[in-house]
Amino acid sequence: MAFPSQIAAINLFKSSADQPFKNANSEDPTTEKLEKVVAEYKFDLCKNLTTEQRRELMLVLYKKTKTFLREPLKTSRHISILNLNYSLKAGT
Repeated sequence: MAFPSQIAAINLFKSSADQPFKNANSEDPTTEKLEKVVAEYKFDLCKNLTTEQRRELMLVLYKKTKTFLREPLKTSRHISILNLNYSLKAGT
């Protein structure tokens, strides 16, 4: 609990929903850079998109590149991870 004599200033609380989204990739990349990312990540974009739609889609993908794998997982490694046996001891 705070007493009035302890308060120096009062500011209105703003939730994160009130703030504009800031992304590390907030700069507006060139179309060439976006095309490079699409090729690098091997995205198969619809051929029927307009130029504006294609750029908008590439921009969304560009901003979310950290969520995509560049190469598929190796099957053998994936299987070995799934086959690990863990034993749990009481109290740990």
